[in-house]
Amino acid sequence: MGACPGRDENAGVNHSGRCPKGNRSLRRSLCQAAQAAVRTKNSHFQSVFRRLVPRLGYTKAVRAVVRHIAEVIWKILHDGVHYEERGSVSTPQAIKRRIQRLTRELRDAGYTVEIKPPAIEQSPA
Repeated sequence: MGACPGRDENAGVNHSGRCPKGNRSLRRSLCQAAQAAVRTKNSHFQSVFRRLVPRLGYTKAVRAVVRHIAEVIWKILHDGVHYEERGSVSTPQAIKRRIQRLTRELRDAGYTVEIKPPAIEQSPA
């Protein structure tokens, strides 16, 4: 496919950083898919992209997502596994901060807010 850079390393020095030629149409299709995937809210690929952008820059981070998508496709086709979208991981602290921010915004807008934990429904056995 030609989306992965070379790994010609000797004594910790990288001698080749260029990507192989590969299939142009496949590479372009995967690049478009990666562009769409990083813009999809709460997707695993978006979280991978956001983690890599500060360190690599936009273009290289998209290329890393292309490589990740290619690995997922290979795993699906080769091993016959089903793809399961994991989405972004929210910690309890992040959820609590989001609740606090949203309540503050509602109070600033003039609403009264009462927060109650969800009622747990028990199914009849």
